[in-house]
Amino acid sequence: MNRNLGFALIFFGVLGFKAAFLQVITLENKIDFIHKNVAIETKIYMPNYFGIVFINLHDNENSGVEAAEAYLSEKGGKMVQLKHIGERNIYLQSATANISFNPNRIFTRVGIKETLKKRGKYYAPAANKVESFADEILTSALLRVKLIVSLHNNTDSLFSMESYQPTNKESINAATIYRNPLMDADDFIYTTEPTIFEFLKEKEIKAVMQYNSTAADDGSLSIYAGRNNLHYIDIEAQHGHFNEPLGML
Repeated sequence: MNRNLGFALIFFGVLGFKAAFLQVITLENKIDFIHKNVAIETKIYMPNYFGIVFINLHDNENSGVEAAEAYLSEKGGKMVQLKHIGERNIYLQSATANISFNPNRIFTRVGIKETLKKRGKYYAPAANKVESFADEILTSALLRVKLIVSLHNNTDSLFSMESYQPTNKESINAATIYRNPLMDADDFIYTTEPTIFEFLKEKEIKAVMQYNSTAADDGSLSIYAGRNNLHYIDIEAQHGHFNEPLGML
């Protein structure tokens, strides 16, 4: 069966599904040109699929995933995860070089080039393979999507909302920020959508609004979403935090 058709049939089934219990459908697409048996795993929690897709790109960042699974088990929805060896980066098969890439830096050609250069070696055949891999992820994640919810964890004090303050390096990417001193600086939401940012302010949730027109092209999913007018949020939570991302959900 055509993979896109298969996904579509599942979603049409979800929209009409009225059972009183939760059912989980798992689809797996294994990528054969990458080491360590990398797979794009898609779980559809039925009923109640409303076009909200959770996506986890780093296999070593699981606190947000655990919170999302708790949410999905109650509400229904869709989760897309990259599964490999529990590491942040993914390794390409190469007989001559040790090449890896950050899977949240592959959604533009600029990002692909920079992540390959930074983590081994850039050459066109490798870039083409990585771009095809990115397309597979987007196909899995974006079918009939209304909102992308990206799940990330950070390390205490190394990356936080403070990174977007005017004197820090991420400030170029932020149009505006909302701070709540009662929340941990490591737990916040990053979005490409002004209406979502205003909603988060009303709920007093720490938030960063991406400056879509000038944000640096690092190849991240947020850059792709901002350029393609997709509703996107990134839930950032400190490693080991569970209640915090669950509360933001």
